[in-house]
Amino acid sequence: MDITFFYARSCYNSYMSDNKADIDTLIKQYRPRVFNIAYRILGNIHDAEDVVQETFIKANDKIDSFKNFSTIYTWIYRIAVNTSLSYRKNYSNLIQKSFDDTINRNNQPDPDFTGYGLSDVEKRIITDELLYEIREKCHFFVTFRLTEEQRIVFILREMFELSYSDIAFIIDSSEGVVKSRLSRARNNLRNHFQKNCSWYDSSNPCKCENKIGYLLSKYPGLLKTAQKNADNLKHHKMVKDALNDSKYSLQDIYRRIPMLEFSIKE
Repeated sequence: MDITFFYARSCYNSYMSDNKADIDTLIKQYRPRVFNIAYRILGNIHDAEDVVQETFIKANDKIDSFKNFSTIYTWIYRIAVNTSLSYRKNYSNLIQKSFDDTINRNNQPDPDFTGYGLSDVEKRIITDELLYEIREKCHFFVTFRLTEEQRIVFILREMFELSYSDIAFIIDSSEGVVKSRLSRARNNLRNHFQKNCSWYDSSNPCKCENKIGYLLSKYPGLLKTAQKNADNLKHHKMVKDALNDSKYSLQDIYRRIPMLEFSIKE
């Protein structure tokens, strides 16, 4: 479990005084995770930023209604999830359709590194970095194939490692419902990857290698990021290990997806 949660419990009394909280402390403590929850629900960074702002406005306005039967972080996450859902506007279908179209239409097996002056070794390292980027984004966006109810419990459990009881409070349901939705989500994702992803089965049609050319043509700036990461030997070893290891469970894969950084724009 994230140390944030232990910290939240130990500092609970410092946050609450006569049922009032220091909202600035709460924002500093939970803003990054609220942002990441919102982004993983919506798949849109700008809307996730708006959700952060609205979540803490609501938390500040409703702090008198905070009840002791929940911890402060589950209460804030509950507000964040509900606020994210109000921004949804059919994003799930739009995001998945766009993702599927990209997968189906853009097969360019040979990335064009002409003009970059790269050696064969450098090309291989950068290709590994781009493969890692593709796989990470693929695993994330495939969650939009799930129903909204399944995706939210999957995100909260597998990406944020919250307990069943915490998730039940956040979605205002029972632990039995949480476990049922989570089981269906895992099965649906596992079935999808087993039938489509060549990383799970080499005979499957979808291969990350065939997306590199398209990725570079659409997002040329990724090459600089890949070059920078490739210069970090420790990072590249992590990438190689991740690309070569097919023993990860579905839960392991999703818990390895990094949190996005979030900072306030002054």
